[in-house]
Amino acid sequence: MNKIKKISLYIAFAIIVGCLITIFFISKRKNHFKEDAQNKAAKLENLEQQSVLYRQKSMADELFLAGKYEDAMDIYLKIEDSIDDKSFMRSRKATIARFNSLRSELDSTQSMSSSQMANMEREIDKKITEIEEQHKEKIESIKKELNKKVASLNQKLEQKETQLQNKAELGRLTFYNANGTKIAYFGEVKFGKANGEGVGHYSSNSVYDGDWKNNMKHGKGTYKWVDGHKYVGEYVNDKREGQGTYYWNTGEKYVGQWKNDKRNGQGTLYDKDGNVKLEGEWKNDELVQ
Repeated sequence: MNKIKKISLYIAFAIIVGCLITIFFISKRKNHFKEDAQNKAAKLENLEQQSVLYRQKSMADELFLAGKYEDAMDIYLKIEDSIDDKSFMRSRKATIARFNSLRSELDSTQSMSSSQMANMEREIDKKITEIEEQHKEKIESIKKELNKKVASLNQKLEQKETQLQNKAELGRLTFYNANGTKIAYFGEVKFGKANGEGVGHYSSNSVYDGDWKNNMKHGKGTYKWVDGHKYVGEYVNDKREGQGTYYWNTGEKYVGQWKNDKRNGQGTLYDKDGNVKLEGEWKNDELVQ
């Protein structure tokens, strides 16, 4: 019997402990739900506050865009500490400050007396007159320069017309030089003779291409002999005279002064490799020692 009582007591004790544990967990879970509900209520309240702030900011932005800067600024200042974007607020305040400054300047200008306005107008008129005078001088200067250029162009045009009138015509001629050599000529012809630029084919098969005067080589040109020798330089009355270069068919060349169809004056003789062979004063094709 005693044994049965003990077992009953153990069972009753276990039931009581189980009930206590169940009550503890139920209470703890209830507290967790309560805390979660409070957090959600706080977040909801914060969202509602942010919503109010953004509605105020939106209203201020509309006033700003409408040009009601003072009304917009009043709202911005009220909600400034609650808005995270400080750069936005600085930009809005700076813009409004600029507008207010411009408005002050405009009001200051509008409040000028009639005498001040008259003085300002006189100063402006004076400046305009000065500018017009400066431009007037420049315009006169430009006109003078243009007149000079026009006169110069007209003069050049007249010279060109005269040159065209006196310009030799192209033609073919046959004549003899002072040595009796026959020359077949094609080039500029004036007064029935070779005058100007042209090419002369000699009966010796030599060729001269250059300037002519009265059937004579005169000016600059190139004379080529049939054996391969060549002279490039100046002529006077059919003779080499002035500066010129003579090329031998061996590769040698003379560069220097000429007179009476011979080397006379300062000149240099080069070998076929371009090295200086003789240099100095020449007289009648001889180097003066």
